[in-house]
Amino acid sequence: MTAKSKRASGRQKRSSLTAAKIARGMVFLAHDPVHGSLMPKGAADSMERLCLAAGVLKPWMCRLFARRWYQRFTAGFVNRFWPGELMRLTLRKRFVDDEVRVAIDEGARQVLIVGAGFDTLGLRIAEEFPSVAVVEADMPATAERRRRAIEKMGSARSNHTVVGTDLSKKSMGDVIRAVPGWETDATTVTVAEGVVMYLDEDEVTAFLGQIKDNTGPGSRLVFSYLLADSKGRPQLGRFSGLTRASL
Repeated sequence: MTAKSKRASGRQKRSSLTAAKIARGMVFLAHDPVHGSLMPKGAADSMERLCLAAGVLKPWMCRLFARRWYQRFTAGFVNRFWPGELMRLTLRKRFVDDEVRVAIDEGARQVLIVGAGFDTLGLRIAEEFPSVAVVEADMPATAERRRRAIEKMGSARSNHTVVGTDLSKKSMGDVIRAVPGWETDATTVTVAEGVVMYLDEDEVTAFLGQIKDNTGPGSRLVFSYLLADSKGRPQLGRFSGLTRASL
C-alpha cells in the first residue's frame, strides 16, 4: 500500500476533522449576539445537541464559548488573519437554509445534502416537512458517527436517511438510486457545502451530471467552491498555507 493510499484509508476510518471544526465554529458563533441572531431558526440549539451527542463537542467547550472574553479574543484573532471569515460562514449557513426552504415552498419533494458533516439542516427540514424526503451523504466514518448521534438524540425519522459513501470510489448517482424511495423524477434541492474542492475536475463534472440525471425538472443545486492558485491549491486568504494545514 502506498503512503497516499494509507492516508486515504485512515481518513475513511475516522470522522472528518474539518466537519467537527466547522460544527464547533458554528456553535461558537451562536453564542455571539450578532452572529447568533443571523443563524437559521433552531440551528444553533440543534447543532449543539448533535455535536454533544456525537462527541465532537464537550460541555466545557460550550461553557467556554459563552464567555464574553473568549468570544472577543477568538473573534479578534480570526478577523486579524482571516477578515470577514466568521460573518461569511454565518451568512453562508443562513443562505443555504433559506434557499432550501424556498425550493420546498416552490415544490421540491426531496432534499439531498452531500457532505452533511454535523450540520442540522437535514434534521430540521425532516422534522418540519414530514412529506419531504431528506437524504444525507458523507464519508462512511462521519456518516456512521452522525447516525449514532441522531439515534442517541431520539431524532431519527422515517423521511430522513443518512448514507455513508466515498465519492472518489462510488458515483453520486449510484448512491442515491440505492436509497429506498428515491424518485429520480422528483423536484429536488441538493446541497453540497465543502464538497467539490475535494474532487478533481473530472469528478466534479461527473458529480454535476449525476445530480442532474437523478433529479426531476425544476431541481436546484446549492454548493460552495474555492478558487485555486497557479499550482491548483485552494486560495484561502493571506495565510492559505496555514489554513490548508489547519483543515
